[in-house]
Amino acid sequence: KSKTKDMNRTLITALMAVLLFTGCNSKTERINDLQRMGLNGKISKIVIVTQSAWVSNGMTKVASTKSDRHFNNLILEFDENGNIVSRTKKRHSRILEYITYEYDENGLLTAKISNKDYNNVNFKDIYEYDGDNIKSIISFDGNGDEIGKTCYEYNGDGIIIKKEIFKNGNLVSLDTLLSKETNCEIWEVSDKNGTDCAEYMYENGLLKE
Repeated sequence: KSKTKDMNRTLITALMAVLLFTGCNSKTERINDLQRMGLNGKISKIVIVTQSAWVSNGMTKVASTKSDRHFNNLILEFDENGNIVSRTKKRHSRILEYITYEYDENGLLTAKISNKDYNNVNFKDIYEYDGDNIKSIISFDGNGDEIGKTCYEYNGDGIIIKKEIFKNGNLVSLDTLLSKETNCEIWEVSDKNGTDCAEYMYENGLLKE
């Protein structure tokens, strides 16, 4: 009897995205993306391979890359300062996603440009700061029109305590930090009417409950 098990490493990508975002919030903790990943030295490119596998008779077998519909390559390229400048997701030879990142002279992320519809229409996120803290992220479509905005509120320690999400100028979601301990956060999510919808617990940046 075989037990199919997908070895997808999406959580690695999600964790990296969380660390990329949260690393911009503190003057005293500003480190580059390679350091956030626990890596040292001069690295220009990292390739993360996602591939299907299953366990049969106590042995792990890996699917053929040519026939595996879950086979992906995630390619991360870094600048000389150790920050990610491009992120490419490929399935075999097909590019599924291509994102580039821009930084200011202080190493703060200022823009994220992504191609999401495979038709060379670039969506752009612009990052605005209050000191080292991200004040807002403004999203634009391929025509340069604003389509969304995320605003952040901080406490005296520079920790995000509230996040407001707007779509086409209208508030659609409000996230509020209920508690924060070492490696653990609990957030309350409300809809546009202010009605509590759910609570989420994160450990080390990953959703736990």
